[in-house]
Amino acid sequence: MAHMSGSGSSTTGSEEQLGRTVVVEAARSEPQQPLDLEWSGMSTQEPMGTPAAYSPDSDVIDRGVISLELATRLLHSYNTRLVNYFPTVHFPPEVTVEELRSTKPTLFLAAIAAASGKEGSRLYSILNTEVLSAYAHRTVIRGEKSLELVQALIVTSVWYYPPGKYSQLKFYEYIHMAATMALDIGLGTNPKTFRSRRGTDSDGDSPPAGDLDDVELEKRKTFLACYLISTGWVFSIILGGL
Repeated sequence: MAHMSGSGSSTTGSEEQLGRTVVVEAARSEPQQPLDLEWSGMSTQEPMGTPAAYSPDSDVIDRGVISLELATRLLHSYNTRLVNYFPTVHFPPEVTVEELRSTKPTLFLAAIAAASGKEGSRLYSILNTEVLSAYAHRTVIRGEKSLELVQALIVTSVWYYPPGKYSQLKFYEYIHMAATMALDIGLGTNPKTFRSRRGTDSDGDSPPAGDLDDVELEKRKTFLACYLISTGWVFSIILGGL
């Protein structure tokens, strides 16, 4: 910006006179390049600070929050790095992102949100907000209870990144939600005994471990994870307090 006292002065480039003030726009030898807002491999990506709002009808990839390539990398990071520290909820290596998106969308979202912590706080904040919105929609609005949701809540509570304010700490709430839902759907209960309380006859004997199918093993492993994180939280209260 330049100030001029007379009308005879000249400037380089284009100028607009507003009273006694002249706004000077310098001449450019090259055309201005558009601002590149791409941050996850998609040419039409929104800036990271303004992701599309949560929608139960589409996920973060459909809405362009992250790219398929980034989601694949985050899932691989979760399955090869984070699982080594807490091997209770993991995915077979042959399972693809596309398959998880369609069969276990909330668990998939929880896993990539957990792995996104190493990518930066902004990405984690966006994905964590997305997964919390999914919990609210599926549990509070639709009243769902499932093994997938229990596993997702375990992942969120185990790989919880503390907020800026101590008063906003909520990981124990996620632990409580996971444990309560696990009991509600019958995890940790002898399958035959659980059915007999609903009116069927059973001797209550548990099948040999070798006879358990993959689904039953997954249920028992999930219940064990709930037990571990719940007792760990209780002991932290007893020994050190929150």
